[in-house]
Amino acid sequence: MARRALHECNRPGCHNLCSAPYCEEHTRPREKPQDRRPSARERGYDRLWEKRRGVFLGRPENQMCRRCTAAGRRGVPATVVHHINGDPTDNRDENLEALCRDCHERLHGRKHRRWDENLDMD
Repeated sequence: MARRALHECNRPGCHNLCSAPYCEEHTRPREKPQDRRPSARERGYDRLWEKRRGVFLGRPENQMCRRCTAAGRRGVPATVVHHINGDPTDNRDENLEALCRDCHERLHGRKHRRWDENLDMD
């Protein structure tokens, strides 16, 4: 079977020779099934949780983000219910916190766009 001719890697500035579009150094590793994050349903967020979430966010005291309100930012609606202890099966009111998406993402160390990097969210 004939082999493809070698050429420079398509990554700008890379001069490695390869037969694929990118050299081994610049080829993204394929995601393995075991590396995939379980779905929300697999993590315990089922229809019952969706109902519980809706009831919790529907209460007047849970309609605004708790952390934004505590920081003096008024009028930021809560859209996410956060499990304080991290256990998605513990749905007691004491373990739930109404947050906006940005505060929830920041709390989990993921992307956030609204607030300053130096803002203390604890």
